Amino acid sequence: MERAASRDALRREFDAELGAARAERILLQAALKAEFADEQKVRLAQQKSELKARLKTLANDKSLNVEQKEAMYLVCISSHAYQRSELLKQIRKERAVERAAMAPLPSWRTWVEARALTGNQAAISALRGMVYQDRRRAKQLGDDEDNAELTIRPAADVDVLDQEPKVEAVPYLEWRVTRRGTVMYFLRGEEPAFEDAGSKVAFCRSIISDEELRAALRYAMGRWGSTVRLSGGDAVFQERAARMLTELGGKPIGAQQLPATRDKQPMQRDKDSGPARKGRGR
Repeated sequence: MERAASRDALRREFDAELGAARAERILLQAALKAEFADEQKVRLAQQKSELKARLKTLANDKSLNVEQKEAMYLVCISSHAYQRSELLKQIRKERAVERAAMAPLPSWRTWVEARALTGNQAAISALRGMVYQDRRRAKQLGDDEDNAELTIRPAADVDVLDQEPKVEAVPYLEWRVTRRGTVMYFLRGEEPAFEDAGSKVAFCRSIISDEELRAALRYAMGRWGSTVRLSGGDAVFQERAARMLTELGGKPIGAQQLPATRDKQPMQRDKDSGPARKGRGR
């Protein structure tokens, strides 16, 4: 109910801005039309004045006989008609350029995208709904994923249908909303570390450092609690992620079981390698 109310409020805000933009556009179009009409009248009058001047000069030219003057008169009239036609074409082109330069009326999608990029949660939710609709139209039903994709998901008993990507103010993370309505998170402004896609936290590449993995696990635990599901990647990656999640106080589901005889030795190796050690997810 709360999410529906937020989207309704967002739609009312858009409708209000769209109505104001339409009213402003009508006023601007009326002003441009009057301006175009006045400018056309002046330019046509100037052209007509030039024709009169040429005809007057022709009439006063004593070097020409009557037949010559009549022939030159017809040439001037014909030339004027052609020049007037070309001037009107030029004016129409100029009007089209002016109209094209007018700010377009906002569409619902572009308006929502702009709001989502600022971190507006209601706009992010609405944008995700449109993305899901696009997928359904393309017959990409459900959440079909590559089994090799590295993801962190909520536990099975969590209702993911009501989940939306979140913009979380985390001191060590920077965020950016994508045009798909997901939220990318960055460590110190570097390459994206992970992505909140609503029902999952996904990694943006296959090579994941310990720092990135730890940040993603902490973020997922903050969203869904200490029990999360690890999926994708090879056994080495899942074992590494499960061990790190356990160290953080979480409980992994779906990961490879940690052999008891190997619990201490890999942890010591991780410690010796430092926090920025790279690990291959696939």
